[in-house]
Amino acid sequence: MNPVEGYEIIRVGNIPQAKLKRAYNGNAIRLTANELSGNRVMVVHPLNAKAIKAAKLKGKGLSTRFSPGEAQRDLAYHDAAGGSLEGGSLWSWLKGAAKSVYKFGKDNWNHLKPIASQLADVAIPFLATSVLKAPSAAFPARALLKDMTGVGVAPKKGSVEMKAKMAALRARRKTGGSFRAP
Repeated sequence: MNPVEGYEIIRVGNIPQAKLKRAYNGNAIRLTANELSGNRVMVVHPLNAKAIKAAKLKGKGLSTRFSPGEAQRDLAYHDAAGGSLEGGSLWSWLKGAAKSVYKFGKDNWNHLKPIASQLADVAIPFLATSVLKAPSAAFPARALLKDMTGVGVAPKKGSVEMKAKMAALRARRKTGGSFRAP
């Protein structure tokens, strides 16, 4: 796939990450004249290119909307060009941020797991009640989430469940019988 086929290359300035994130999510954004003037390369749809060029000629900003396809083409263009050539992709920070967030979550899952469990304990009954209009669906949904993700499954040290499990283990060791977790 040619990253530029059907799209145009234009030069723009530094667009704040918050605006790019809104644009990437499909929302319209307002770009100022300063944000449109610069040397950073961006691959956009011909209609957006025409609007941006017209705004640059007038020395004004514009409101526009970028499609997810434009972001993908821009990333593909900059990846094919070696990544950081000519200022890098305006969308590359999103790609990097997603990788960073994933790595952070993976590396710190032991610390995030209790928080995720508490959030799920609050969010699932709320969603079951307000969205599904079926409060009784909250309990099976939460149990399913715990089974699938392991969030909240292991009993905490010192809890009643853990004490019962340890007592059963001790009893098994003494008698040599089979063990079944309570």
